[in-house]
Amino acid sequence: MNTILDVCGLVKNFRGIVATDNASIGIRDGELHALIGPNGAGKSTLVNQISGEIRPDAGSILFQGHDVTQWPAWRRAQEGLVRSYQITSVFNEFTALDNVMLAVQARSGRNFASWRNVSHDPALTAPAMDALELVGLEGEACVQVSEMAHGARRQLELAMAIALQPKLMLLDEPLAGMSQAESESMTALLQRLKGKISILLIEHDMQAVFALADRVTVLVAGRPVATGTPDEIRTSKEVQDAYLGEPEDMI
Repeated sequence: MNTILDVCGLVKNFRGIVATDNASIGIRDGELHALIGPNGAGKSTLVNQISGEIRPDAGSILFQGHDVTQWPAWRRAQEGLVRSYQITSVFNEFTALDNVMLAVQARSGRNFASWRNVSHDPALTAPAMDALELVGLEGEACVQVSEMAHGARRQLELAMAIALQPKLMLLDEPLAGMSQAESESMTALLQRLKGKISILLIEHDMQAVFALADRVTVLVAGRPVATGTPDEIRTSKEVQDAYLGEPEDMI
């Protein structure tokens, strides 16, 4: 299977502290790939380098066969490498539909005159509604964001990311702070997205990780120590010793 992202030997030091230690990872086209590891393992630092927010000290990042190591974050996003919070500065006073329409407008690069009422422009409303429907928020399209529950707001963030038509989406702990019911809803949503968009997922909820991921990479002290299917990771003695504990602890 072709890889959409190839990270090769990334190194990042912060004042003598090695945050990313010769890290390499490959994301296959269409897969949901989970990145897990203990707190302080360097997961966010690695993703920050992939998204373009931090420049690595060494190594390379290939996206769809192109070397994007020196590209700024905005250019990577334009090419379809999207980190969800890059475009999720939601406007609480706007409706869910308004927020997703703004993401559609950003993707299109169209310049709408300030005097023009664009709220009924099908070039914006149609793809925005498609994104809301995909995440299950079509019934809340006209709800003001300030009135939405936390879980629905996280779904809205995904809808805004989807509106940018990403080829690879980087999701950093999308289940954080959710209730059990909200977590189950978000897990079901990510399950529906599998195969439609390549996803690199950072998540501490091991139950969700093992239910969703096609493959899992375990990061410890800035270096990947194992990559495999959920079953391979669950039963790996090396991974248990480094991070996960006994298999019954991961159920």
